[in-house]
Amino acid sequence: MSKEPTPTDSLYRTPMQKFGSIIMFLFTVLMLVAALMQVIWLSCHTVRAVSGASMRPLINNYESETTGDLVILNNNTNVTHGDVIVFSLAENTSSQIEDKQLIKRVIAVAGDNIRFELNATNYSLDVYLNGSKLTEDYVLSVDKSSPDRDAQFNKLVHKYEAFITQNDWLYWKGERADMVRRQADGSITIPSGCMFCMGDNRLDSYDSRNFGPVPVEWCEGIVENVLLRDTFMNYLLSSIYGIQ
Repeated sequence: MSKEPTPTDSLYRTPMQKFGSIIMFLFTVLMLVAALMQVIWLSCHTVRAVSGASMRPLINNYESETTGDLVILNNNTNVTHGDVIVFSLAENTSSQIEDKQLIKRVIAVAGDNIRFELNATNYSLDVYLNGSKLTEDYVLSVDKSSPDRDAQFNKLVHKYEAFITQNDWLYWKGERADMVRRQADGSITIPSGCMFCMGDNRLDSYDSRNFGPVPVEWCEGIVENVLLRDTFMNYLLSSIYGIQ
């Protein structure tokens, strides 16, 4: 004897019940897709907190407590001119800083010739790449209206003098350091597999002007987004990743 159909059987569901089942199925699929996309995203991105003022005005552009901004790194290390990257200095690299993980902008790559000129009229340190002066709208300029503009410019002068008085530069191949020699016009040519990186705040940046070209293989990622410290996304990702 066959069983009588009950109202709970699929054939006897109301249109509203069927619609609800479809919605639940679509919601489950969307959640699974979102989770999969999150796993894929995490596999090729990294979130890092940034401290210091060397990349002002792009990052940590605050009058005090130059901390709090986050950067999202694409783990791709195929760098080119203008990329803002995070890289780690080798343990045997001479460094004046405790934290050897730096964030800087790529100014020159392998084969490029780079030199600097002080510009006392504009209170700037001009950069020449392969003979042409770079237009660097991203650089934090000396405030010409400031009463301490000369003191600010003197910082650039000291950076320039430290660079120009060093005739030989170390660059690194694996764990071995080789030399790159300064040319007669004060320039250097970036060796194969290396890059020359500087902070946007040229007044206050420890960069390739101090330690020379660095290997591209030291790059840990390219900055894809900057999350300012007072934004919701900054707070959200800080909470997720446990960033103080």
